Amino acid sequence: MSNFQTSAYQFFENQLNTWQLVRDNFEGLKLVKTKNFDFEGFSIEVCCNPVRIRSTAINVIKADYPENSCFLCKENRPSVQSSIDLGEFELLVNPYPIFPIHFTIANKKHAIQDILPYLHHYLYFATLLPAFAIFFNGTKCGASAPCHTHFQAAEKIYFPLFKDYRNSKNVFDIVEQNADFTLKYSKNYLRNVICIVSKNPIPVFEKTLCNLQQKGIPNTMINVISCFDNDEWTIFIFPRKAFRPTQFFEQDEDRRLMISPASVELSGKIITPLEAHFDKITKANIVDIYKQISG
Repeated sequence: MSNFQTSAYQFFENQLNTWQLVRDNFEGLKLVKTKNFDFEGFSIEVCCNPVRIRSTAINVIKADYPENSCFLCKENRPSVQSSIDLGEFELLVNPYPIFPIHFTIANKKHAIQDILPYLHHYLYFATLLPAFAIFFNGTKCGASAPCHTHFQAAEKIYFPLFKDYRNSKNVFDIVEQNADFTLKYSKNYLRNVICIVSKNPIPVFEKTLCNLQQKGIPNTMINVISCFDNDEWTIFIFPRKAFRPTQFFEQDEDRRLMISPASVELSGKIITPLEAHFDKITKANIVDIYKQISG
């Protein structure tokens, strides 16, 4: 275990001990209800997590949201919220968690959410936290604070995507491979995923984003999940064509599903904060939601 990762675990425990809201919300995860829907070669997990109502139901925050109102800016955070210094970024405990350990890695500056200017940082954070997945939500596909550059981190064992990638031969095909990288595309996976495996992924990552832009998918419409293992990065890029599915906006409560997909949902873990919506979601709903949002 890396020295930094050990410090991060200790920091997490300290925040639980000193911050009542965080302690209550992480304790509440023990009450989260889950169920699985099986597909060929993989499954989708659906979770009812009431703590996420704040993030799921939030109106779209504009990218120019003012600094004096941004909850990731240091001066607006609760006094009890501590951080670990990471140069231009800070590690914070996410007070509204999805996972048993859930961090936010926030830029110290109030700058618009974008991955390309901070790609070196993003990859570096994965090396600091090798047991974790580091994930990014574009400004128009799940970022809760598009006005402020940030990433998130959670232990990768909780992401169905990694299990699918490791265990299923039916999910990814190699489309290009050389001494520098392996490029794979998903198949029969409900959502489109581009996977890069490399010891130096930046050139192929930048080329991939350029290719997506040429197809009409800007950086604002991607979700990214990565990890670092055996001296190389594995990066999953999810192109998007919609922020939220039509079910989110349904006026008919019988058909409404409060689901606002971001990286976690695209990894195969769908979160809804409402128990009624958890109870009524169907396999057909899941297929349709992914079809609507995946680019």
